[in-house]
Amino acid sequence: MPKQISPYQAAVSVNNEILFHAANIAYEAGRNSLAPAFGRDMGILCKEIKAVLSLEGKTLTPSQMRALERGEELKTMQEANALRRLFLKMGRIDPYDPSFFQEYEKEMFPNGVPTRLSRRVESFPYPIPLKAKVPAMVKGFYSFAKKGQSRHPLIVAALFYFEIMALQPYSTGTEPLALYLMKAVLVNYEKSFLNAPILVAFASNYESLQEAYKESVEKADTAPFVLKALSVFEKAIHQAEKKAMREKNQGTPLVDKLLSKMEEGKFYSAQDLLALLGLTSRLGLAKNYLRPALEAGLLERSNPLVPTDRNQRYRKVNP
Repeated sequence: MPKQISPYQAAVSVNNEILFHAANIAYEAGRNSLAPAFGRDMGILCKEIKAVLSLEGKTLTPSQMRALERGEELKTMQEANALRRLFLKMGRIDPYDPSFFQEYEKEMFPNGVPTRLSRRVESFPYPIPLKAKVPAMVKGFYSFAKKGQSRHPLIVAALFYFEIMALQPYSTGTEPLALYLMKAVLVNYEKSFLNAPILVAFASNYESLQEAYKESVEKADTAPFVLKALSVFEKAIHQAEKKAMREKNQGTPLVDKLLSKMEEGKFYSAQDLLALLGLTSRLGLAKNYLRPALEAGLLERSNPLVPTDRNQRYRKVNP
């Protein structure tokens, strides 16, 4: 049986598929209009915190989520309070500055940093470096990341997670750091990632991401994990864009009128909708009702691959 390598020994490579995904995401992020000044969505922030905690085996109740969103301190979940304070700083911190580790430790480990003593950490199945070597290796990775003129920040963000997990600087609490820095690099690159549910998507796709991590370890190449991480970033930025467009069109009276008359789960033809709304003009229906509702993600087509299908039908999208 071949000796299992350590993840930090994997080579960093970039292939055409990775570059293609990075270019697509960069385009989507650039045109994503979440808000004029990219204001912070506290609902998304709290969902991101919930996702991080879920990967630590911790759960936030709906009432705790509401309290966290209002800015109230949770009495029984200090880690959530600490993450909230850290997440509120995202966009203002420099993720490429390793001194952030000190701020993270101060917030997350008020009772002392959980120093690891061995080359094994519970729940992380791969060999890790000796604790004494970690500071130099972190410094080396940061130097590598900062040189990144030839490395796209989207790729570097995925590498931050991969490498921080590979080094395991703490006996517990490493994954929240890796996740935070991954998103912080994305936000540093493009502010539209601030309200994108990156970590929610990461948690939802966690099993496949860990399979990709395993493949990277087996191949001694970060490419499989980076590619999978990019696909998750892409999903999250699409969700953010869809939410922004939905909110943008939410107050359109004609769209509201259309949706209020449609039954959940039922497909309607254009003729059905004309009758439902008391209209006669198909052009007016398409321009004033269907198009804005489709762009906002409030309607879906029965045949999305052929928008001009003469038998096209439309259904409300469940929120």
